[in-house]
Amino acid sequence: MSRRALVLALLGALPAALLAAPPPPAHGKGGLGSVEAEFERAIARVSPCTVALVPRGVKPERIPGTSSGVVVSRTGLVLSDKDVGYHFDSDPGPQNPHPGIRVTDEIEVRIPDLKGRGYVAYDAVVLRRLPDLDSSLLKIVKPPSGLKHLELGDSDGLKVGDFTFAMGNAFGASAEVPPTLTAGVISALVAAEREPASRGPAAGRYAHIYTSAAVNQGVNGGPLVDAGGLLVGTVSSLMLPTDAANPFQFLGKVVPVARIRAVYAGVPEAAGVFDAPPPGASRAIESARLSEVFHATARRAGRAVASLELKRRTPVNSLVPAGPGVATTPRYQGPVSGVVVSPEGHVLTSLYNLTNLGELSEPAWRLGLVRLPEEAGLEGGLEAIESIQVHLADGRSGPASLVAWHEGLGLALCKAEFEGGPAPTLEPAPPAGFKAGRFALALGNPFGSARLPDPLLTLGILSKEHPADLRLPGQLSTLKAPWAGMWQTDAGLADTNCGGAVVDLTGRLLGLAQIWTPSQHGRASGVGFVVPWSRITPVLEALRSGRTFARALLGVTWADADPLAPPVIATVIEGSSAARAGLQPGDRIQSIDGVALGAVGEAAERLRERWSGDEVTLGVDRGGRRLEVPVRLGRRGKSP
Repeated sequence: MSRRALVLALLGALPAALLAAPPPPAHGKGGLGSVEAEFERAIARVSPCTVALVPRGVKPERIPGTSSGVVVSRTGLVLSDKDVGYHFDSDPGPQNPHPGIRVTDEIEVRIPDLKGRGYVAYDAVVLRRLPDLDSSLLKIVKPPSGLKHLELGDSDGLKVGDFTFAMGNAFGASAEVPPTLTAGVISALVAAEREPASRGPAAGRYAHIYTSAAVNQGVNGGPLVDAGGLLVGTVSSLMLPTDAANPFQFLGKVVPVARIRAVYAGVPEAAGVFDAPPPGASRAIESARLSEVFHATARRAGRAVASLELKRRTPVNSLVPAGPGVATTPRYQGPVSGVVVSPEGHVLTSLYNLTNLGELSEPAWRLGLVRLPEEAGLEGGLEAIESIQVHLADGRSGPASLVAWHEGLGLALCKAEFEGGPAPTLEPAPPAGFKAGRFALALGNPFGSARLPDPLLTLGILSKEHPADLRLPGQLSTLKAPWAGMWQTDAGLADTNCGGAVVDLTGRLLGLAQIWTPSQHGRASGVGFVVPWSRITPVLEALRSGRTFARALLGVTWADADPLAPPVIATVIEGSSAARAGLQPGDRIQSIDGVALGAVGEAAERLRERWSGDEVTLGVDRGGRRLEVPVRLGRRGKSP
């Protein structure tokens, strides 16, 4: 994506009124044009200073991936991550699938030719490598004259919601050196006193910065800059779910420049480079105004975003069909997010946070065509919850109980007991319907009893509305997805902010953040779902009264599990709704409430759209005789 395209994608949806305020005369015409110009200047500053780093003299096939870096002085000083120079000690292959890892301090620095002519390579050496901080300082042996470098900024002045740009080389040791650019906002700032000393020396206000700008392992060591084009940190290890309780999974982790200054200030070759930044005004006046909107909105709306700590007998897992068995997707096991929806303490969250949703999202399971493993059952995961403790952003905490849930929307309602007055709630956004390009701020609170001044923030737009009832010509209705009728957003969603609030620029509630299939969506993939508030309000009172909207169960098995086969009953489960209604093996279901059926898949999907307790009329062919059979449907997951 070109620089201009990225800027327009980031800013194109901004309401004109937000950008209409005139800036100081010295900063141009103001409005959207000034913001765009500030972003372009920031990108122009960082691009020529972002470099690729490979171990010198090592064959490309022995290099598992490059590190990125950033030039920070005319004398050729380069910052990167701890992995710079890592390589295999032999060629990987069928005879040697697990070669050892070696490291060298002799590095080739590849400075991009931004006119598209590849790169210019220079020899460099590692002056200092700090594994605990995930940082390295290098020196180009013979730096060229006029070497472009990036000025260091002030990470202590950052706040949640500030614009950031991350750069690095995502294409390994290939010749494709011009850096990759991603944009985002500061999602979280971890105070230095909260970081264990074993993770490196602390300095400045923050131990780590987390950004919603997309990063990957090739970008490790690359720069994170603010909207003024000043270096505020270097990208650290890619966030993987290796720590089951890490609240910052799948966000970009950054080492703040204040910590970098402290650890390299005493290096003789770096004299003066890492001195404290001089006080001065921001280079990005207009961008700062936008960032302040995001920051203020997140802090204000975040008061109604709760944190739920679950005590379980067994951990929740995401299980999906894999041939005759199942495959497991790793799941976050820490506190999860929810939204307070009543002053009395009712809290909505995602069912995804409480149990495995494979039964609702995997076609083979949700249609009952393949046997569901006991450990993958939705209700089994809910029954494993021993207690729930809800924490509010204002510091109050209280026990909660699960009141009811809605399988169609993938939501669960809890009731918490708080002291100290009414719980804070959010004003719903006007029910104007879906608008593509509308800003969406996703707010989470995965911090448990820890009080952070800001919620976890990711920023994006509403990108798509999924049809509520998609029926393709010539296709079975089984194609209908569980996210039908929901909105899609590219705001980064992960296990930690799923169930949290999605709000507009003024902090009004658009809906709840939702993940259905973590192997495909969510987890900062650019595809997340929003349950619109307009779909929640019609059922909220029923949920508060304790009614669960559970998928219905007829209580039969089919003669042929092929979705295209005729819907002929093979067996009737004793004591089930079907048995009580008098259905028999050999009966062919021809219609449900007058809607004609031609296949097992259609029958299963039509029944899946009904709730337990609903009464339906089945049109049945029994040996050539047409019958109308009323059936009150049971509840899937329960005994007949």
